[in-house]
Amino acid sequence: MIELSRKTISASYRPFLGDQAVDRFLDSGAADRYVQENLNCCRVLVRDGQIVGYAVYRANRVDLMMIDQAFHRQGLGTELLWQVEEILGRMYGELTLESFEANQPANAFYRKNGWQEVSRYFDESSGVSKIVFQKLTGRTSRCSRPGGQDGFS
Repeated sequence: MIELSRKTISASYRPFLGDQAVDRFLDSGAADRYVQENLNCCRVLVRDGQIVGYAVYRANRVDLMMIDQAFHRQGLGTELLWQVEEILGRMYGELTLESFEANQPANAFYRKNGWQEVSRYFDESSGVSKIVFQKLTGRTSRCSRPGGQDGFS
């Protein structure tokens, strides 16, 4: 997953973040640490024994999605996103995610999959503008049983 992250960040983020920012980020080890720290809250997509994508989620938020560049435009991103939406939709009525404003392919992908833009902001830590997306799942409450027990363990 670390190799997939590094390869995808390098290929996908350079057009809008620039070579220097991407190289600095990859050289810092932050991407590697992020993968290691989030293994317990991710969904991995495997094809023919190879990891081709993964998504990290926290509470009602899709925190990151990565699909290997070699597997883009094959429906795998949609499949992975739907899997995460299904997992989170069992517990939350509203899901959120953020995307770089300049990452037009990702933003078009989220819109195509029913996500609605709810706001934009400038992220001081990354130095770029981001879009906040939201998707409603139809679930009205986090708890489906009286007494606050939702039936999940």
